[in-house]
Amino acid sequence: KQKINLWQEEGKLPKRDIEFLAADFSNASDIAKLKAALVEKCGISPTFFLIEGVTYYLEKSVLERLLNLIGFVQQSGSILGFEYWKPNLVNYPVFIRLQDYFEKRFSCKKGHYTLVDEEYVRANLSILLKSL
Repeated sequence: KQKINLWQEEGKLPKRDIEFLAADFSNASDIAKLKAALVEKCGISPTFFLIEGVTYYLEKSVLERLLNLIGFVQQSGSILGFEYWKPNLVNYPVFIRLQDYFEKRFSCKKGHYTLVDEEYVRANLSILLKSL
């Protein structure tokens, strides 16, 4: 946030209304609060959502709930950006090291990541597009 403010002051980024919202996506109360805040913030204007560093840590049902929520609040002409990990990632040495690190450091079970392919993304995006 501080870097964004600095870059806006220096003229490196245009000034714009950016809001960071925190929520536990698996908590129904947080989702309800998030939905209310997004409905209010989005209004009738197109918006840009960026989901970064999150999708692979969410259960697939929670990810789908989040995508549906965004599809509900965004208006026509809006944009959604997000990253995801593909299933073939499990064979990459860097991913194997990452899993080992998280298992040793945070007691995370190996293989407890949501990995999706392009078909899954296209299917969910078509649901989002139909709702806009």
